Amino acid sequence: MSDELQLASSELAAAAAEALIRAGLGDDDLTRALREFDPHGCDVAERRLAGPRRDLLEPLLGDVPRDMQLLAQSIGAADQFASWASYAPAPWTAALADRSAAASIVGPRGPIVNDELAFGMYCVGPDAVYPEHGHPAREAYLIVAGTTEFFSAGGWKTLRPGQASVQEPESVHGLRTANNGILCFWAWTGDVASPIWGLDENGSRFFPDRLYE
Repeated sequence: MSDELQLASSELAAAAAEALIRAGLGDDDLTRALREFDPHGCDVAERRLAGPRRDLLEPLLGDVPRDMQLLAQSIGAADQFASWASYAPAPWTAALADRSAAASIVGPRGPIVNDELAFGMYCVGPDAVYPEHGHPAREAYLIVAGTTEFFSAGGWKTLRPGQASVQEPESVHGLRTANNGILCFWAWTGDVASPIWGLDENGSRFFPDRLYE
């Protein structure tokens, strides 16, 4: 399995780097890290791997524009190896927990273990809200399918397939979907091991529980 996993992760990183270059992030450190990624120097985690939320992923993979097909195909090839996670049900995630799932291919939670670079894919269903949150890692979101309203330091903006948003460490961001979901590729650099934090009604940070498959 490790040979297939290494190939899938390498092809996913290369396809994502190419798409980020088209999105205008050719000189970004996240793009460079993906272009230079070599899975052969990483450990392969021994853990039970589970399939993705097929009800979320499959419709999105069927609605990918032509210029994102290569990245979508790489996501489809990698999903069988992914470590998937979702938020535990809670008031903060009332409009997200059962409507989203995030997958890691590379990173501290593997299946390819890396403490400097993490990447994978993220599925969000219709009518979902990812509340304001942040993390110590630097992050890029690249939309593969669907459309979302994305909140960051510049306010709300619409992101469509082929467009990307970069979040600096500890910056507040969030998203919401309407009647269609989104499929994203995401990548982290820097402090990739620290968890995501949310903001409660008083604006204080807390760490929401996540469920891992």
